[in-house]
Amino acid sequence: MKKHAQNLLIAVLMIVSVGLLFFIASQTVFKNYKSQASETLYFDNEGELRRYFVAEIKNSFSQDIILNFENRKIEIDPESLEFNTTISRASDSPDAYLNGEPIKVENKLSADSFLNILPIKISSDDGAFIFQNSLVNCESGEYDFEIDEERLDSIISELLDSNSNDIEITLEDLVLDDSELSIINQCRVFLEQKSKLQEFFQAIDPKEQYDFFGSFKYTLDGFSGLWSIEKESALKSLLSSASEKYKKNKYEGQYVEKDGKILLTKEFESGQKLDVEQTFINLKAWTDNPSTSINASYIYDRPELYATEKEVLDFTKLLASGKSRLDIIRNGHTNVGLNFAFTGLFAVDGTVIEPGEEFSYIGTIRPTGDGFTEDGFGIGGGICNSTTTIFRAALEAGFEITERNQHYYNVPSYEWGYPLNIVDAAYYTSPKVDLKFINDIGYPVLMKFEYSRPGDNYQYHTVNFYTSSEAPNREVELFNWQKWAERSETVFQGSFDRKVTQDGNVLREDTFKVSYRPKQN
Repeated sequence: MKKHAQNLLIAVLMIVSVGLLFFIASQTVFKNYKSQASETLYFDNEGELRRYFVAEIKNSFSQDIILNFENRKIEIDPESLEFNTTISRASDSPDAYLNGEPIKVENKLSADSFLNILPIKISSDDGAFIFQNSLVNCESGEYDFEIDEERLDSIISELLDSNSNDIEITLEDLVLDDSELSIINQCRVFLEQKSKLQEFFQAIDPKEQYDFFGSFKYTLDGFSGLWSIEKESALKSLLSSASEKYKKNKYEGQYVEKDGKILLTKEFESGQKLDVEQTFINLKAWTDNPSTSINASYIYDRPELYATEKEVLDFTKLLASGKSRLDIIRNGHTNVGLNFAFTGLFAVDGTVIEPGEEFSYIGTIRPTGDGFTEDGFGIGGGICNSTTTIFRAALEAGFEITERNQHYYNVPSYEWGYPLNIVDAAYYTSPKVDLKFINDIGYPVLMKFEYSRPGDNYQYHTVNFYTSSEAPNREVELFNWQKWAERSETVFQGSFDRKVTQDGNVLREDTFKVSYRPKQN
């Protein structure tokens, strides 16, 4: 006789919950059992309880059952299934059971909620079966079988007589007909192998655009299954489409060459596309031995740097950026300071600061004293935008600032980027007014300059500090912005604090101050 899996597992679970704490009690009371929440059962002795559950299970199973069987073994464990059943005694006395008082079993979870946790489905139409040497409906995960009543009685007795909190039931324990069990096992093998194909096709077709399975066939040969490629040309066509759709072009990266070395700021990447012919061969080999793995083959297009003999230095981690801007038109005319700001930054572009090295702006641009740098760039009003932008990058990188001088007066163009216009750094050739800081990150740092004109009458300058991808992470906090002794909007004193943290440890805490005076005409 076929049995109903829903009532079977609910009953076994109830046995699990109460099996360890049954004692001789004084009366028998049943209150509307049958899958209702928060109900109470009383039993006068263990034998009565055993007879009740056996009869309940047998009398309730009167129709075909379908078991959604995914993991081959059902483990009934109240804790892992989160089935909350509490057991207490009618009296608060810890020795109540010695006085013959009944045991109270209170079910806190309805059967409907319980079924949502277990892999159970009831159906008479969608179970797996074999038709013309093919498996049908394996994907439903549902199988039709008949319960072994004697084994079921034995399981219940073993549980009641044991000190265990849980019990394991396998299909071999419950299924009477071996042919029904064979369908389940064959479906299991088929679904495992099909899962391999699914994972393979998802890897080469992540958007699931193509129906690769339509080219395959699975047939039964006795107790074994055979895979074959039924539509070879269709499969090759699909593989070709996926190859073109998901191909990746090579990327040469971003780098500069200096002193015979490659300074890499963005990693290069090889291009690749699916090798259709070889992948097809791999799939055909898998159908002959589906217990093996399936591998896709690719054709690679390498970037030029892949084969370079020059030393490639890793500067692919953006450590920090310093930003500023200058107005393009000032007082109706082109701002002449733009040229000196630009050349002052261009002069440091590509500079590498070695670990522990102190950067000096004057030492880098090397002014000659006649209004030019050693490389022939002009020096004039506006070049301090260079030192200000670099200072902001060093500030954000958490570097130790060893020399920084504010401007004599407050420069309006530096107001962009921070809560107060007090983040500036001056430069002068003679007497020397320099900007200096130490690279203490433990890896070389590359300075790169870039600019943009988005059309809002400003030219934006950025100095990026790049370092090794293996450099430690830093967090830099600028805070406590203050302003006092204000005589006007541009004449005041101010300060801000900085906290630098590296790998969870405070590296440094410092304060930067300014005192701006009236501008001299």
